[in-house]
Amino acid sequence: NNEGHIFAFNKEMLEFNVENEQPHKKVELTGKVELPNGTKVILQPSKQTEDCHLFSFTPCDVGKHKVSVLNKGRPIVGSPMAVEITSAPQKDLNLPRYKGVPVVRGSSVVIALDSDGVPPKQLSLTCIDPDDVEIPVEIIKSQNEMPLMAGLTFDERPQGIPDKRQHSVRFPDLSSFEISSNTIMKLPIQGQEKDLNDLKISCTHIDLDRKVPVSIEKDDNGQLTATISPGNGGNYTLDFTIDQEHVPKSPMNFFVKGDIHDDQCRFSKNNEGHIFAFNKEMLEFNVENEQPHKKVELTGKVELPNGTKVILQPSKQTEDCHLFSFTPCDVGKHKVSVLNKGRPIVGSPMAVEISSAPQKDLYLPRYKGAPVVRGNSVV
Repeated sequence: NNEGHIFAFNKEMLEFNVENEQPHKKVELTGKVELPNGTKVILQPSKQTEDCHLFSFTPCDVGKHKVSVLNKGRPIVGSPMAVEITSAPQKDLNLPRYKGVPVVRGSSVVIALDSDGVPPKQLSLTCIDPDDVEIPVEIIKSQNEMPLMAGLTFDERPQGIPDKRQHSVRFPDLSSFEISSNTIMKLPIQGQEKDLNDLKISCTHIDLDRKVPVSIEKDDNGQLTATISPGNGGNYTLDFTIDQEHVPKSPMNFFVKGDIHDDQCRFSKNNEGHIFAFNKEMLEFNVENEQPHKKVELTGKVELPNGTKVILQPSKQTEDCHLFSFTPCDVGKHKVSVLNKGRPIVGSPMAVEISSAPQKDLYLPRYKGAPVVRGNSVV
């Protein structure tokens, strides 16, 4: 803002702006704030101008708040960003707040609320679905009197209100969830029996242009559960189609935290079941291209026990096999890394322990530490 800050209070609302530096390109911004107690609250922007979007929320707790903003499922520059709240309005401390993330139980979504002194009779809840139709919400007081439970069933609609969807298929929106790689996700899919029988679900890793397996199970009530386990970080998309046409809210993009590993290539074992093997004084290993119809751009390096890194160049054996080799001159742990198009392949980096080295090579000149820039020279 004009004072050089990103966050600023406007009365009790904490506001911040997100700038679109390429206003000729459309943005799809979503935001969330992680409260000090770990609860995540979704933020929706209001468009101020073509290149400025305002986010705001009322902090009810003191402590660190982690604010994240995504554009088309990807974090913007500087996201996530932490802001420390040192004081909060006292009158807001008794307002009901989310207690933990929503939980799917059967065909219902259960939301725990920390009412903290608010009489249940004075508490009203409203849920609006993406088509601006109100969904019934039942308020339940838990046995230990806290927290209140707000249960809403996302496949029910008030009688007399027509369903504006072309299909009845409903599924959770993952775009606002914080997902880590190798997380096993089970998504409840609801809808009419005919639509579910015709439904096709596929998942693609956008950055790697790879299909991700999706397993589908049907319960006794005919409802579906789709299981996905993204092994890589990065951007994904889920397609829900009937007769090759997307159902409403499809495709759905989501982001997975973690490193992106290239799964096109992997270390290959030899006939004896080993990855590394000596050929005279050379230590060799092969990298296999499991998708030979796609080109590879392989680079390798080995970090020696003294910390020096040596670049390795492959020699192509066949369309799907590339040989790397080097002569280890020191005993100890060597860390071998291989990248394809700049991304680590499966299993990289990998360590190999050298227990002996050729004596006659010990007197050859070797790198001693990393290169150092001194003035105009590299030493």
